[in-house]
Amino acid sequence: GFGFNLIGKLPLSKKGNFWLDIITGFDRFQSDIFAKNTEEGKVYYNSINGGVGIEYNFTPSHKVKYFIGANPLISIISGKSEIVNPDNNRVDIKIKNSLRIGYQAFFGLEYAFQKNFGINLGLRFTHANLLLKKTEPSVQDETVIPPTNTVGINDDASPEPVEFAGWKQFAYFNASVGLSYFFGVKEVRYKVPEK
Repeated sequence: GFGFNLIGKLPLSKKGNFWLDIITGFDRFQSDIFAKNTEEGKVYYNSINGGVGIEYNFTPSHKVKYFIGANPLISIISGKSEIVNPDNNRVDIKIKNSLRIGYQAFFGLEYAFQKNFGINLGLRFTHANLLLKKTEPSVQDETVIPPTNTVGINDDASPEPVEFAGWKQFAYFNASVGLSYFFGVKEVRYKVPEK
């Protein structure tokens, strides 16, 4: 899959070790929850998410800054799927917007190559649907060809059999590369790491 994030950081300490992160992002990924991505079917999910969290910076006064952090996450997950039934008929499935609460944990580094600009590298783990899991029956529209089913993400285990439902986890890793812009920097003084 692929995605992007926009992160704003506000300092919480004078030394610059602790930061408040305001995060928003979009992820699109493919899964074999319904069917493998073969001739039998394709499944795609979209997640629009946001959260506010805490970051700890190990080397705030160095040119290379190492950080670690975490934040609660609110996600709206949707998607679509095409499945070929055993009788060789295609069924389109629309996965309607479903609100979920989860979290992210991340670490990375940032290199300031100019006073106001830098590059960042990171690894992020996202568990998007920890809370508010739900399963509901699908609604089929027979008036269109091929027929279309509309479902939620149906990620909760259900005692009754529900089509396209079952306990699911939207948990994944993202590797990222990005640019940093530093507001309000008037003077730069870096510490040289001790050998």
